[in-house]
Amino acid sequence: MGEMQEVTAQSIGSDTADDKIRRRNMSDMDIFNHESIQDSQSIRQYFNTLIEGIEKGRIIFTSEKDNLMLTPAEMIRFSIKTNKKSGKSKLTIKLAWNDSIVENSREKCKAIQIAS
Repeated sequence: MGEMQEVTAQSIGSDTADDKIRRRNMSDMDIFNHESIQDSQSIRQYFNTLIEGIEKGRIIFTSEKDNLMLTPAEMIRFSIKTNKKSGKSKLTIKLAWNDSIVENSREKCKAIQIAS
């Protein structure tokens, strides 16, 4: 197996980390990708950091090789996909927004329930 790479998803309130973040033209695509096996406590910490970043409007993903800053919009498209088969379960959560266009319509909001 390949070696695991530590990834930090952090929200930063100050501009001191801006010089570390790659900024590109709108036509370029920045990609940050990470996959590893983590314990449930680590996953909770990642989710809590993502929540904090959404609240602050800035999430910075950092790994040994790359970093990428996202600035979540006020309106965010939210999708969940789950499946379970052959003793394996999968949960995919997707958040998406348009960086240049502000969507003011809340009519598109559809409620779901998630329980534990």
